[in-house]
Amino acid sequence: MNISGSKPEKAGRSRIIQRWAASFRGCSRGSVAIELALLAPIMAAILLGSIDIGSYIYEKMQLQSAARAGAQYAVQSGGNYSDTASITAAALASSTDLDTGATVTTVSFCACADGSETVVDASTGCGGTCTGGESPALSVRVTVKNTFTPIFPYPGIPNPIVLTGVSSLRVQ
Repeated sequence: MNISGSKPEKAGRSRIIQRWAASFRGCSRGSVAIELALLAPIMAAILLGSIDIGSYIYEKMQLQSAARAGAQYAVQSGGNYSDTASITAAALASSTDLDTGATVTTVSFCACADGSETVVDASTGCGGTCTGGESPALSVRVTVKNTFTPIFPYPGIPNPIVLTGVSSLRVQ
């Protein structure tokens, strides 16, 4: 058996492998496709998250606007603050983007300058005095609630999310 004949064959293979490896070191074909494949899921998650955050903010603004519209209707004239059906209708009509499941609650209360509140008494209204000696002011608070369901379920964030818009205005 001739052992010397196998050495040139091994040396030729090693040169071929070295040339092949050297050609890959300088070649960048396909690297963009690999980078895109690695980054595409991350970019998609960021895009979905941005859409969800934008939708959340828009829905919250719509609820706040509806609550403000309801409170403004309540203070238009002195008697509107007790008409909860009309306040609800005004709040819901203020935005066409509110879901049908939106709920509106209205509360009339007496407020003092120190921030204390009491419920309006049907017989006396806002009678009495506050701690500073001034009379309490009749006010109305309109709360609009709705649920928001994100496109993508996020870990640690409830699904759906209950959003609330609140507006309080002084009636008189």
